Amino acid sequence: WIDRLRQHFSEALAIYRHLSTLHLERAAGKEILDRLRHPVMLVDAAGMLRHANAAARDALSSGQAVRVV
Repeated sequence: WIDRLRQHFSEALAIYRHLSTLHLERAAGKEILDRLRHPVMLVDAAGMLRHANAAARDALSSGQAVRVV
């Protein structure tokens, strides 16, 4: 049973490392978008806003018109 437990921990560690990498990549992508001076908004298939960079948040809060392209 020790071998099965060792295998389980090994797989759990691999999953943890993979999720950590994905988290870092996502954070880096958001930072890159936030540095853009043009408004960028990411929406899902249902049209729900999932991310707005700093310029987009400023445009939305100031009431500036938003154009969907």
